[in-house]
Amino acid sequence: MTSFIFRTAAMVIASVSMLIASPTILNPTAGRETTTSPAYKPLGQNKNEVAVSIVAKKDDRAEKLKKFLLSKASPMAKDAKALVAIADKYKLDWTFLPAIAGLESQYGKFIPAGSYNPYGWNNGRMGFKNWVDASKQVAQGIRSRYQTNGAVTAYGIGSRYAESATWAVRVVYNQKLILGY
Repeated sequence: MTSFIFRTAAMVIASVSMLIASPTILNPTAGRETTTSPAYKPLGQNKNEVAVSIVAKKDDRAEKLKKFLLSKASPMAKDAKALVAIADKYKLDWTFLPAIAGLESQYGKFIPAGSYNPYGWNNGRMGFKNWVDASKQVAQGIRSRYQTNGAVTAYGIGSRYAESATWAVRVVYNQKLILGY
């Protein structure tokens, strides 16, 4: 028992000795450059001072969508800004509805006469007042029928939205086309 006590005491003494001899214990700032905080020096007098500017990125999604839809001769192009706003309101990716429209109607070019239904909504039998009305109702419908919360994706709703097994793949392809424009 006494040998255990002697060994423990020796280890404690050795540990304390090493801590005392450590330059960071006696002088916690050893090896570190000490400077006064920039808050205490007038601006421009601190040699380590870095100027930082924060620049907000311009939201160019509507412009990008409009250019893309114009390149496809889409009658929906003039409503690109509203389409982006609707996507934001219903928490959808801004490329999602236009990508569906691309697949279902060539971006609104091939629809039942006067229906403004570029999404094939209700198997193409539903009519809307205009492209914006169609987008609002379809976005709301996607949220209430297919996915009430979280991220809506083509793969997440595809099997219920369309009969085609390749629908989701083709919608995602159209989304990539829009993003790359």
